[in-house]
Amino acid sequence: MNLTDTTLRKLILEEIKAIFEVEDVYGNKRDLVLTDEPSQQHKTSQAVDTFNKFYRSLEPDTRYFFLEWLRTQLIKRLTQEEIMTLTSQITSASKGNSEPKNPNKK
Repeated sequence: MNLTDTTLRKLILEEIKAIFEVEDVYGNKRDLVLTDEPSQQHKTSQAVDTFNKFYRSLEPDTRYFFLEWLRTQLIKRLTQEEIMTLTSQITSASKGNSEPKNPNKK
């Protein structure tokens, strides 16, 4: 029998699935699902790494215009709660800068 990588992988996964059987406190049994698909966290970190490599490869002028475009796209996708939070933070910061506290006031 000629085994390929995928066939061997399938056989190993079937054997491992047969081994892993989880029993909870109440006696309910269920099989542990094992797949060779990468987790969402791994996919996300891989996408971030790929984006960082791409961004570092851009020329400075291209980076500037890309950041401007990215800012406008992110602003378009803000929710109302995020907008209210940002507005209140900006308002309180500007008020604090224009009217500083008087530490000697009683």
